[in-house]
Amino acid sequence: MKNKGLDEKADRKNQDQPAIETDNPDNEVELNSSGEVSAKSATRLRQLTEKQASYEQLAISLLNDGDTVSSLLEDIDLAAKSIEALIARLDQMSIKRKQQFKKFQTKKHAIENKVNQGLDVLIHSNIELRMNCQKLEEKLGKARSDHRKKIKQKNSEISELKDASLEKLFIDAIKIRSKKVPPDDLPPLPEKAMMTVKSKLNLAFPKSKRGSDFVVDQLLKTNHIPLKYKELLAVALLRSKHGTMIDVGANIGMTSIPPALLGLFSDIIALEPSQQNFECLNWNVQANGLVNKIQVRRQAVGEKVGTAQLGITEACGLHHLSGEADSDVVAYEDVSMTTLNKISDEVASAGGKVGFVKIDTQGAELRILRGAGKLFSRRVPMWEIEFWPTGLKNMGEDPKELLDLFEAKFDWFMDEKVGIAGLRPISDLRASANALTGIHHTDYLFLP
Repeated sequence: MKNKGLDEKADRKNQDQPAIETDNPDNEVELNSSGEVSAKSATRLRQLTEKQASYEQLAISLLNDGDTVSSLLEDIDLAAKSIEALIARLDQMSIKRKQQFKKFQTKKHAIENKVNQGLDVLIHSNIELRMNCQKLEEKLGKARSDHRKKIKQKNSEISELKDASLEKLFIDAIKIRSKKVPPDDLPPLPEKAMMTVKSKLNLAFPKSKRGSDFVVDQLLKTNHIPLKYKELLAVALLRSKHGTMIDVGANIGMTSIPPALLGLFSDIIALEPSQQNFECLNWNVQANGLVNKIQVRRQAVGEKVGTAQLGITEACGLHHLSGEADSDVVAYEDVSMTTLNKISDEVASAGGKVGFVKIDTQGAELRILRGAGKLFSRRVPMWEIEFWPTGLKNMGEDPKELLDLFEAKFDWFMDEKVGIAGLRPISDLRASANALTGIHHTDYLFLP
């Protein structure tokens, strides 16, 4: 292969060289008659010498070019061998990778099969577990329901016993402590009022135009003073002794007179805006010797000091400040209005401390509490507040706003309808309030 290339190159160079003259085929030197080289032969000889030198240079050039080509061909051969070796190695690696990938795929499929089998088992187990849990929850729910019923029944029985004994305790104490004023010393009975004697107490109350009036019914149907707030009195014995009680919406004094007789508070401020109710309240305080224990004021309480319109209804326990729904109102009275903040300042300036606040105002409770910021900051130990959603709505107020305020200010509460056994955390208040339906209402005792 190498010699062939050199031959081809030499042939090409020969073709490029000028043709050599062959006048004398034998290239012999001609001599003249003198025996010397002729001029023609000398010229010819010189030409041959020059051609010989040219051929020698061509031979040297061919020899040099042949070494370069030979070296290049050797490098190409080496590169070809390296490439062939690399290709062979790559082929081996490719075969090895294919074998490894095949093993990996086999292992992968095996693992996937095991995982799928495990998932199937897990899903079936989970379904079975859920079914078992559901059955267990049903059993537990029934057991809890039965248990709650038993507890509720037992608590009801206990509460009835406690309430009965508590009521008897207070009635006996009131009978002992009552200071009955002799008939000749009784003040004149207010106009349009009736009088009764209960638990050795002289009590006046307005004549009702309505067939059913809670205050009047309670006074006439029992043989003693009705203790609607006996639970509050029991708690007051523990928490509020020697403080000042503020009775907002005092009516005829059914909330103020019992604790005054029992000596639970240093003094009591009873506020009632209705003219007729106020006259009965004032008479009851005087007729039972409690002038030094109870301050009576004909005033309404609201969020600011001023005046207000009081809607008078046919029932003495349902009078209320003028609101958005006054369909039950038969007349209006203009009344003076104060705030709990102002009353609290009066008590503080006299060196006293508020121990109990009771608010029962047929829907005006939220207005009153908006003017009681100082009392909240002074941490009054006990509050009793009516919650009547219908009354609040009639006044243009949102019952939820009142519940929000209760939850923000207090830690514990008691539902008057449940009794003394029902002291609960404030987190249960919503459930209690939601249980009220229609026009129903309740009274809550709150402890901070």
